[in-house]
Amino acid sequence: MQRLAFRIFTLSLGVIALFLAPSCKTLTFTEPVPQAADEVSYLPDFFEGTYIREKGDGAELFEIHRLDDQTCQISLSLGLTKDSLDVFISEADGEGVSIKIEGKLHIIYNEETSETIEIREINGYYFIPAEVNYEINLVDQYFQTDELGSVEKFEVKVREANDIFFLNKFVEDVWFLIAIEKTPQGITIHRSEIENSSLLQEGGKYANLNGLMQDGGSNDWIASPTDDQLFQILQDQDLFEMEEWESLSEPKKIDVGLLSLCIFMAVGFIMLAGDMMKKGN
Repeated sequence: MQRLAFRIFTLSLGVIALFLAPSCKTLTFTEPVPQAADEVSYLPDFFEGTYIREKGDGAELFEIHRLDDQTCQISLSLGLTKDSLDVFISEADGEGVSIKIEGKLHIIYNEETSETIEIREINGYYFIPAEVNYEINLVDQYFQTDELGSVEKFEVKVREANDIFFLNKFVEDVWFLIAIEKTPQGITIHRSEIENSSLLQEGGKYANLNGLMQDGGSNDWIASPTDDQLFQILQDQDLFEMEEWESLSEPKKIDVGLLSLCIFMAVGFIMLAGDMMKKGN
């Protein structure tokens, strides 16, 4: 079973925590942004449920478990294509390992260790449980990551402007930005990662960004943009990587019975009030 466990561990390492991890080139800020926006102590109402993001030849599944208005936990799983799953199963089969398929669930069982691994089929991808989890806590103002047992905690400040939530995460004396906004299909995530650094260099489109400077000899940049500048660069995917998370959660159903009762009571109250006014006259 060591071979199977190592294969699972290798695949888990392949999960890139895009919600958290900066790339080799980042644009960070000296202070939380936007500057004029109010700091909030609650999570957006839409930030819950299950979302999928296609990525390369696979997919990522984000499951947001909202504990209350100020706390949520996020789990991230790696999705394989059918071809990748077949390769995985062919390598795992045998050696005391049995595989059983129950509907959209592939159950891999090790007879020696009694270890069970369940692979879920969702939207044509096969998701292996990944030990990647996050927690956002706005009471104690932290963003915690747990990747394969390695736990880190970061200070976080959340602001809201133009129906966008700005999650500012404090990393090594600067603020890394994750902007979250609702879309008809789900959620759009903007992360301050640079695809084209020439835009920030001398003569570049954003060379006049307020407080712009290169962080030593690295590929990272630091700025103190005005709010107008921030909203301009936020839409530029060469500076802010944009991720589209498609919602897989069913819309909340309206309790028809309760709605009918409320309407009936409201109509009754209006009629009663009318009768009382007539008697008063």
